[in-house]
Amino acid sequence: MRKMFWLPLLLSVMPLCAQKNLLPAAGRAASWKPSIPMVRGETWGKPMAAGRILSAPEIQISSGLFSPVGMTSDTQLLLPVSEEAKTLLPQNSWTSRGFKLKPLSGTQATQLQNELRRRFQERQNILLKQKNQAVKQQINELWKNVPFKIEGWALMYEVYRPLEQNTWFALQNNKMILQASQKMLEKLHWLEQRPLQGKNELEALSGYDLIARLAEQLADEKMIFLGEEHYFPNIHHAVERLLLSLQQLNPQRKIVLFTEFVDLPSGSLPPGKTWQTYYRQAPANQQLPIKKEELDNRDRVDYAPNLFKKLWQHNIEIYPLEDRELHQTLMQAQGTELQGAASLLAVALRNKSWARTLEAKMKEIRQTDPGTLFVVYAGMGHTSWIIPSSLPKFFVPENPAVVEISSEFTSDWNTLYPVWTENSPYLASYSEYSLFFWVGKESRLLAKQTGFDYALVVPFNKTDPAPYERYDSFEE
Repeated sequence: MRKMFWLPLLLSVMPLCAQKNLLPAAGRAASWKPSIPMVRGETWGKPMAAGRILSAPEIQISSGLFSPVGMTSDTQLLLPVSEEAKTLLPQNSWTSRGFKLKPLSGTQATQLQNELRRRFQERQNILLKQKNQAVKQQINELWKNVPFKIEGWALMYEVYRPLEQNTWFALQNNKMILQASQKMLEKLHWLEQRPLQGKNELEALSGYDLIARLAEQLADEKMIFLGEEHYFPNIHHAVERLLLSLQQLNPQRKIVLFTEFVDLPSGSLPPGKTWQTYYRQAPANQQLPIKKEELDNRDRVDYAPNLFKKLWQHNIEIYPLEDRELHQTLMQAQGTELQGAASLLAVALRNKSWARTLEAKMKEIRQTDPGTLFVVYAGMGHTSWIIPSSLPKFFVPENPAVVEISSEFTSDWNTLYPVWTENSPYLASYSEYSLFFWVGKESRLLAKQTGFDYALVVPFNKTDPAPYERYDSFEE
C-alpha cells in the first residue's frame, strides 16, 4: 500500500528532476530546451504515467539494474520497448506490452544504455538540423531584396555569415545573427531616412597630419576604444603616435592600455569550463601589467611587438586581454568553415570575458588614480558600436569614444557603406591622413547608429612591410 502511494508522486516529479540534473551541460546552460527524443515517439514535458515511454536522460542503468531514476528496483512498471531495444534485451524481459523492470546483467545494461544514448543523439541531431535550417532561412529571407548595397560589405561576410554545421554552437551563433540582422536593418533604414542620409553631419578633414588634431579632440575622454584593421604596420605607427600625443597633452595623467594583442598567462581557463559556462562562472582574471622581458615572449606577444615595446618605454601600462585557451576553445567549437575568422558568437563571448576583466581592473586602478585614461586597442569587430555585444556597449556609463583606424580606405565596418553612394567622399581612397567625425547635437546618436565616433585613415608607407602578413620575427 505504501508503494502504491509513493509511485504516482515519484512519477509526477520525474521530468523536473531529469531536466534539472540529467540534461547535458549544453542543454542546462542554454535558454532553449530541446525536445528530448523518446525510446519510441513521445515528447518531453508531458505528464508521466505508467506505461509511458521514457527518454534517454530519464533512464539510469547500472550493473545488474535497470530502473527509472528515483524508483525502487522492485517496482513492476511496464515500459514500451523499441524494436531495436528488443534485440538487446533477453527475451524473457519483455512482452507484447513492454519490458519489465528486472535485473539485467552488466553487459546487457551497458548495451541498452548505449542504444538509448545513440537514439537520443540521433534525434537531437535531427532537431538541431531542423532548427538551424529554419534560422538560416529566416536570415536569408531577411536580407533578400533589401534596398542597400550589401555585396562586398565586410560585415555580411565576416559577421553576418551563418554557420552551416549541425552543432549547438552553430545554432546559437545563427540565432544571434538573425537577431542582429533585424537590428542592423533598422539602423540602415534609419540612416537612409535621415535628411541627406546624415552626410551633412559628418565632418571630413584631410591634407595634413591629423593625429595631433584627433588627440586634442580625445583629450578629455575617460575611455577610448581604438579599432583597427589587422596587419597594417602604418596603423601600428598611428596608434603609437596617437597615444604619445595624448600623453604629451597631459603628462601628469596616467594612461592604461588594454589590448587584444597581448595574451593572458597560460592556464587561465579553469578546468572543466566550456564555451557555454566560462564567462558566466569563471572569476575575473587577476591581471598585472606586462613586463619588459615578457614583450619578447612569443607565446604572449606575437603581433606588433615593437609597438608595445615603444609604449612601455614611455611608461604606458599595458594589460593583456586575450585568453588563448578560451579563444582556442571557441575556435574548436565553431569549426573550420570560416577559415580562421571568428564567428559572431565567438567574438561576443570573448568580449564578455574581456569586459569583466576590464571592469575589475579599472575599478582597482581608479582607487589610486581616479583620473586615469583607459584605452582599449583591438580589432573593429570588438570595438564597433554596431556589433552585438561589442565592448563599448558594456561601458556606456563611461560615455566612451570609438575610433576606427584603417589604411588608405575608410573602413566599411559601419552602416555608411551599404547606404551611401560610391561617389561619397567617405568611400573614396586616400593617400594622405584623413579624419572623419560626427558633429551637431545628435553626434553621439549618429555614432551609435553608424558604428564610430571618429574614423582615421592613414596613408600606406611603401617602406613598410606588406600588409596581411603575420610577422615571423619581431621586426616590423
